[in-house]
Amino acid sequence: MAVLETERLRLRPFRADDVAPLVALLGEWQVVRWLSRMPWPYTADHAADWVGTVMEEHEAGRPGHFAIAWRGDDVLVGGIGLTPQGDDAELGYWLGRPYWGQGYGAEAARSLLAYAFDGLGLRRVHAYTAPGNERSQRLLAGLGMRRVGDTPFPTPLRGGITSGPHYELLRSDYAAAAAP
Repeated sequence: MAVLETERLRLRPFRADDVAPLVALLGEWQVVRWLSRMPWPYTADHAADWVGTVMEEHEAGRPGHFAIAWRGDDVLVGGIGLTPQGDDAELGYWLGRPYWGQGYGAEAARSLLAYAFDGLGLRRVHAYTAPGNERSQRLLAGLGMRRVGDTPFPTPLRGGITSGPHYELLRSDYAAAAAP
């Protein structure tokens, strides 16, 4: 099973003992309001289903979604993942509210982008945000992703929002930025 480590974080498969922390972290509206595919209210059944699905992905050799945990004590702080689309993937992530504004999202995303391009050989990684999610937009821009316009969402976001900022990073741009 794939495990990625950064200076402070470990990106690892979700486990059964992550269910309660998932419910606690995703029990805050300020977190879930920005997540297009997250049910609300988020229950233990939702968490158990998600954990089971992600564990199956990893066991089948298709790791795409990871828990973000502290490297030292392995406590869950968020989640991050790649949804494959041919030789592209969509990046998604979230952090529990106590962990906002400390650089953990960018640290985890940098590690996952390296995995996407260097490990999986993807051509492009893209992401979209709700129009009002300025924190996420700054994070994506800080990763070197460029805004390529707005994208229609497959299903409307909370509040009926049907499109939002779309960002992408091409493998060639990632390679150029990573070169010494």
